[in-house]
Amino acid sequence: MGTTLGFIEKQTLINKRAHSVDASESVGHEWAIGGTNASLECGQRHHALYVVDISTHNCLAIDAGLSLSAEGIINVLEQLKLGRGLPTCIHVDKSSGSFSNGLQNWCDEHNTWLYQQH
Repeated sequence: MGTTLGFIEKQTLINKRAHSVDASESVGHEWAIGGTNASLECGQRHHALYVVDISTHNCLAIDAGLSLSAEGIINVLEQLKLGRGLPTCIHVDKSSGSFSNGLQNWCDEHNTWLYQQH
């Protein structure tokens, strides 16, 4: 049996992580965005997105749901921006091609470099 975090629970998790470290400590850091997915016996797919601070190895956010999209990633980054500011660079892996255009546009607007590892 899988569990899916509701919006309020996800928001609480993001807020707890955002305030666990002084915001000034995160400025200039590099973050990594990754994801996992799983198929349940009923055929339903679940996805989990995570954001990790590369220099401290702290998990900054986890977002679980039925789909993973550029809009969902951007929503998580917007929440982190409120509590921590933004890094100078965000690393994503090669499997992120399906949402990289939307994420690239957001990074360009926020002066954040998007590094796609190949």
